[in-house]
Amino acid sequence: MHIHSFTSTKSPFVSPFEIAPQEQVHLKGHITVMIGENGVRKSLALRLLMDAALGQIVHKGYGHPPFDIGIKCLTGMPAKVIAVSVTPWDRFPRSWALSELALSIPWFNDRFSYIGPRSREGLISVRYNEAVFGRALLENQHAFHARIEALTPIFAKVGLSPIVGIRFAPKWRALRGSGGVIVEKSLTILREKLGKRLATILKSPYFSEHWKRTIAEFVHKFAGGEAETLWKALEACTSPKISCWIDTSGTRYALGFESISDWRCALYLELFEVGAVFLVPKDSGIPANPKHALRESDLSSGQWNWLYSLVSLCIELDDNALVLIDEPENSLHPNWQRDFVPTLSTILSCCSGCHAVVATHSGFIASGVSEGNGNIRRLALQESHAGTPRQRALTTSAPPSADTYGAQVDDVYRDLFGLESTRTPGFVTKVDALLALISEADGKRPIVASEDRNYILSTRAHLPPHDPMRSILLAIAQSIDVAGS
Repeated sequence: MHIHSFTSTKSPFVSPFEIAPQEQVHLKGHITVMIGENGVRKSLALRLLMDAALGQIVHKGYGHPPFDIGIKCLTGMPAKVIAVSVTPWDRFPRSWALSELALSIPWFNDRFSYIGPRSREGLISVRYNEAVFGRALLENQHAFHARIEALTPIFAKVGLSPIVGIRFAPKWRALRGSGGVIVEKSLTILREKLGKRLATILKSPYFSEHWKRTIAEFVHKFAGGEAETLWKALEACTSPKISCWIDTSGTRYALGFESISDWRCALYLELFEVGAVFLVPKDSGIPANPKHALRESDLSSGQWNWLYSLVSLCIELDDNALVLIDEPENSLHPNWQRDFVPTLSTILSCCSGCHAVVATHSGFIASGVSEGNGNIRRLALQESHAGTPRQRALTTSAPPSADTYGAQVDDVYRDLFGLESTRTPGFVTKVDALLALISEADGKRPIVASEDRNYILSTRAHLPPHDPMRSILLAIAQSIDVAGS
């Protein structure tokens, strides 16, 4: 599955809006990088791709008139859409979480996953990210084990081993009478709670028939004769100990249930929630004491975004998935930005027929794409046809130098992003003005203020020895006279 283009009527985009040329797509995993200045609506383009890929024929914008949308795919529609964002201002839906453990709206079913900083209520919440991360690991532990070769470098980049501990927190506690005996009122409340939640799950279109049967069997088992086991599991999770560990060898259970299926049923039934996620330093094993493990707060924002977004994407990815990524460079050091595309390529290679579309302002990310693994599209503004009201229209095209794989980042910013210089604007303005004076002097030495010549010489002294600008500044200093000298 690969996206060729999308169409729209009365939208800001010229239709058809090409994403990837048909002759360029790569079956193992194709990456399209979209670049453009602020205001060319890259985030909106990602949202329209998401809507159209999930079968929507009308996009209803926030406060804007709706418009028709469509999508042209090669070899079928996406089986799943995964939206990845590290910016709170993305245009992806606010109401849907990462996995089927959370609520979603009917027409999405299990075909959409959101990996980003916002909670279902639209709030920015790292605590929520941590809980969703833990749930995703539980749901996709088979993928965690099968894709460990792709996951290990992601953890290693942050200085971690591919080991994650999860502490569960009970959402309900039993009432106990004298001698610690569970009172009958608690049993009644528990049975009512499980019955109501089970009824909701059985009517829900978001759970497969397999999971409906499994959850029903869990309720019958633990609300009946084995209720004491459920109480013990609930009370064990009040301990500061870590409930289970997921690593390369499997899942190890320290508290509560001895089955991942039982844990998932308990989460679906809202008896528990993920209370915390624990991480392990690189080349270390599972710590005997939770105090020796790391938490999200021990990582920087860039480290957490890297770990949360890329690990979640890797374990959520399915064959023929469309991956939409908005501004992945946020909070990432340039070295990490440079490693982003190779890491993404490795993740996509875990499945077949996947297409990732990345909106970015990073030259390091754009320079990682070659004709061998993707393409680059540049969004730009153009005026509407003559005689019509003055409006902004958006078009997409391949940059003149679309293949900048391996190029210096200065060349990428010039050839792809259209920057005349990567130097600070004040410096460029000053040098251009002095060069213009020299040019207009027609062979004579122009007279300038002493501070201008001092500026040129002091700046030159601070530039690296290999910088060619040093020679230019020296030539300027030798071609001007100072007023009053």
